[in-house]
Amino acid sequence: MKKVKKVKSTPPIIHIPNEDQFQLHIALSVTLLRIIHPNSEIKQVPLYTTKLPDYIIGIHPFQKGKSFMIPNYTVKYPIKRQRNGDYFNDNKKCRIPLSLCGKIFKTFGKSVIQCITGLDINDKRIGVVYERMYFDWIEIIDAYTFGIVDSCGVSNNSTLKFKPIGIGLINVVERYGDNGDVVEQFEKVVELLKLAVVNYINYFVFSFFQGEEVVKEALINDNYNQILVLDKFVPWKEHLFNLERKGYRKVLYVVYPDSSNDWRVSAVPIKPSSYESRKKFPNSWRGLEKNVLRETCGIEDAEFVHSQGFIAGAITKEGCIQLSLLAVKNSVID
Repeated sequence: MKKVKKVKSTPPIIHIPNEDQFQLHIALSVTLLRIIHPNSEIKQVPLYTTKLPDYIIGIHPFQKGKSFMIPNYTVKYPIKRQRNGDYFNDNKKCRIPLSLCGKIFKTFGKSVIQCITGLDINDKRIGVVYERMYFDWIEIIDAYTFGIVDSCGVSNNSTLKFKPIGIGLINVVERYGDNGDVVEQFEKVVELLKLAVVNYINYFVFSFFQGEEVVKEALINDNYNQILVLDKFVPWKEHLFNLERKGYRKVLYVVYPDSSNDWRVSAVPIKPSSYESRKKFPNSWRGLEKNVLRETCGIEDAEFVHSQGFIAGAITKEGCIQLSLLAVKNSVID
């Protein structure tokens, strides 16, 4: 009888180069692999190497300065040896070539999301978050890696988000390499990035998607024309604009309980990422609080109106609704 050969189940080793490892695209690449293989070990190898360990992250010996990844043939998730210049997909929006991080995300991204959320790999939410994370994270990191910053190569959305998100994260990663044991410091970077990735993915899967149904139901069922009233806190801005494009009614103000269950009313911005509102609260209310505000607007439980006029608060939901109704009727253009 032929003996069945036992397959070793030891976790893979993730090798990193012994210099320049504190770069965001390398650190995030290792983070993504570590999420799939939580018990994997991180080791250093020479920058130019011909060995083929489980995962090797570094510089191609025949293409100096270009990042790549070599998988072991026994690894569960095979990956093609892709050329630099490959793209996330054939969509014209994807104009940034894939760096090391982009190639790993393209191959392992859906498995990463599945490991974090426990969803079935065919769940449509995985596909949506996979594509969204590419544009929110990976495209920006790839652009920085290839020196493509604030150019037509990066989508307008990513260009706007590059400085506050990308640069800050790059600086944090680089600072960890200033002192201490390299592998120990690199482990800290991986844990930091892992927390950020897990929070991002969980937010979209378990909070963001829920918001669409809540906003849609409120647009259909409440009786206010230019006001949207939400009975629970959910992300609403992006969903509201998407639903308006589909023909749902447009609103000027949104009433909702915030994450601390305090009632708030926000002026709807002209677009989700804008600080400009469709209609701000009246200028005569702005910067006022409690008794002074109550005497000015006539609403007994009004609490405050922000000095810029884009958000206000009251003790009760009804108070916020009244603030909104008065603001809608206000004919003064501030």
